[in-house]
Amino acid sequence: MIPFRDIRMDLMSSKEVAAYLKKKKMVLLPVGCFEMHGPLVPLACDSFLDWGGALLMGEKWKVLVMPPIYYTFPGASGPWPGTVDISPEATIAYVKEVVKALLKNGFEQVILCGSHGPLGSILKVVNTSLLQETGQVVI
Repeated sequence: MIPFRDIRMDLMSSKEVAAYLKKKKMVLLPVGCFEMHGPLVPLACDSFLDWGGALLMGEKWKVLVMPPIYYTFPGASGPWPGTVDISPEATIAYVKEVVKALLKNGFEQVILCGSHGPLGSILKVVNTSLLQETGQVVI
C-alpha cells in the first residue's frame, strides 16, 4: 500500500479527481524551495517538510494534496552549489499560474503550505494579487 494514496493528486487519475470535486473543492499546495542547508542536509528538505505537513493535514481534513513546488526564491543561499536560485518575481508568477490552473479546473479553496522564510512575504503577494485578479481567496 502506498502511504497517502487516497489524497496524493500525483498518484490519481483525472477520473479520480473529477469524482473528488463532486464532493469537495479544497486542495493543499505545498510550496518549498531547493537550496543548500549545509554539507549533509538534502537540498529539497524545505519542500519535503512542507509536503509532509500538507499530507498530514490532507489526511486529517480528507482533502487532496498536490505535489510540492520545489523551485522558488531561496533567499541568501543562492550562490551555494545545487541551489536553484530564481527571483521573487518568478516565484510569484509561477505560484500564481499554478493556483489559477487549479481554480480553473474546479477547485474553489486552495491552501498554500510553505514554511521557508522568504516565502512568507512572497505568498502574501500571491494571495493579494490572486484576490484582486480572480476574486478568489487563497490561504
